[in-house]
Amino acid sequence: MMIFGDMLSTNLITTMISFFSICIIYLIVSIVFIRKIKNDKMKKKVRVRAFYISVLIFLFLMARVWVDGFMHLIAVLGLVSAGLVVTNKESIMNLVGWMIITWRGVFSEDDLIQIQSYKGYVKSIGLLYICLQEVSDNDFSRLTGKEIKVPNGLTANNAVINFTQTARLILTEYKTQLPLKNFNQAKEKCMAVIKSVLKNYYKKNTQYSVTSLQDGKRSIRAMIELVPKFIINDNLDMDKPVSCSFNYYCFIEDRAVLQNLISEALIDNHLFEIS
Repeated sequence: MMIFGDMLSTNLITTMISFFSICIIYLIVSIVFIRKIKNDKMKKKVRVRAFYISVLIFLFLMARVWVDGFMHLIAVLGLVSAGLVVTNKESIMNLVGWMIITWRGVFSEDDLIQIQSYKGYVKSIGLLYICLQEVSDNDFSRLTGKEIKVPNGLTANNAVINFTQTARLILTEYKTQLPLKNFNQAKEKCMAVIKSVLKNYYKKNTQYSVTSLQDGKRSIRAMIELVPKFIINDNLDMDKPVSCSFNYYCFIEDRAVLQNLISEALIDNHLFEIS
């Protein structure tokens, strides 16, 4: 009994020394290195990763200290843990998803993201769920008023689109119908109107200038051109109008505004009816 008491007290002292040592090292790293990072999001990511590394080191040290004397207890706990994993698979996946989000910095609060069909601004990130403020499909700047709780586990098996962190131009599609009669003439007139709308909008907004597009996160590849393209969507039917679309680039916050400007310009010119 005395041997067990001596071992327990020694392990407790070692645990306290290890804990305070890791805390001191973490504070030194935060003050000397992390504080000098200027980007707030990057600073938060580095701080979170440093915290988890510290926790892992502490757990490793605790395993070295405590495991040797409690092998039988650990074997029992291992069997219990295996049973819990089988019965709580979804909760485990949600915890894994939370670790991926925080460790990899997939997104953070206030980012505009999309996971499967769920789209919105991140209100909070919990251990099991992400709370999203849903946005309209037609206008990402408008909230629907709904809050969606998305399981963290979806981030482990699905693609996550982060519109905020990329902050690049997105390809936008304007769908409409053109009459089959005098099709080429109608197409050229529509293209001229759309080019005029885009040119005026790009000129008024400095974020579309060459300098701005090449600066930081708003940089784009040479393959992206601020020129609309025409595409026929379906097979031609002699008895129906031609379903087609005009594709162009814009920032996500300008998507709805440009859609409305193009619609108004096309209606004013009496070119065709909007589908």
